[in-house]
Amino acid sequence: MSMNIRTLTEVTIVAALAMVLSLIPTDIGWYQVSLGTLPVAVLAVRRGTVAGLTSGFLWGLLHVLFKVYILSPIQFVIEYVFAFLVVGLAGLFAGVIHHYLSQNDRKNAAIYFVIAGIVASFAKYFFHFVAGYYFWGSYAPDGMSPFLYSLSVNGISFIMTAIYVSFVAALLVLGYPKLFIAKTHHQWHE
Repeated sequence: MSMNIRTLTEVTIVAALAMVLSLIPTDIGWYQVSLGTLPVAVLAVRRGTVAGLTSGFLWGLLHVLFKVYILSPIQFVIEYVFAFLVVGLAGLFAGVIHHYLSQNDRKNAAIYFVIAGIVASFAKYFFHFVAGYYFWGSYAPDGMSPFLYSLSVNGISFIMTAIYVSFVAALLVLGYPKLFIAKTHHQWHE
């Protein structure tokens, strides 16, 4: 599936926005809210899964320019390629969300975006959990297994991110549903 220039432009702008949002401190101890997840999930619903995956991939790579902790090449791929790429899986729900929006059923569209946000957040933190277990486990407090350490840090971060994405996205769907429908080339000339 090829992307037109408008879609590619949105993909890169959203990746940059997600990176800027990632620079805002949201740390609560070891836990954090991933603010950049929201714009990538919105793009994925607006433009589809491929656009979302591409934007997520670029977002992950942009971390190299700003803040990255590389312990090994495999850890880098898991945490900065896969974990950010999979946020685009929110696009799997684009069809059903667009269907409900075309019926002016904002409530069901919002419900499905909440599900999309939870799936995207879970997918992201699943990869962070895997990397946490295998690569960051030595940072676990004395007496805590690497598994439980990674599960607690990434599980709580997942929950906080999923709540943030779900709440804000539901408000956006209810208040500004046109954000989720991309204009076609024909519509730009009307």
